[in-house]
Amino acid sequence: MADGSLPGGWALDDGVGALFLDGELAETVSVTPGAHLYRVEQDGRGGVHERVVGGRSLV
Repeated sequence: MADGSLPGGWALDDGVGALFLDGELAETVSVTPGAHLYRVEQDGRGGVHERVVGGRSLV
């Protein structure tokens, strides 16, 4: 992804669910403590930036 061969996207730890409505993130839930959803994008310097997206814990 850092070299542009793949577009940015989403990454989920085990135990995380993400609901998308009309292509937009609507809700994130987790059943695993410490598990997250991440938005992954190029950082513009040849690397990758991962941003944690908060969500609702179900435990």
